[in-house]
Amino acid sequence: MEVYTALSSILIIIVFFVAILIQSNKIKILRQQLHHNPTENAHLQSYAKKLLQQESEIKVIKKLRKEKGMSMLDAKKLIDSINK
Repeated sequence: MEVYTALSSILIIIVFFVAILIQSNKIKILRQQLHHNPTENAHLQSYAKKLLQQESEIKVIKKLRKEKGMSMLDAKKLIDSINK
């Protein structure tokens, strides 16, 4: 009985480990797509333009970082590309 419990526990751990690896890989791919070149993302540009009409650059950068998960550098590059 204890052997079956141990085996089922090991099997569950393996299944969860594989699931975590798969999800980690998906997250990595999505992050690469998101941060590939944010200045070419039309949706982000239009969103940032609307924000810039209402708020300062610094507040827009903070909002992009918080809401869209962008890095400070990517958010700044996006704002700079809009201001050119």
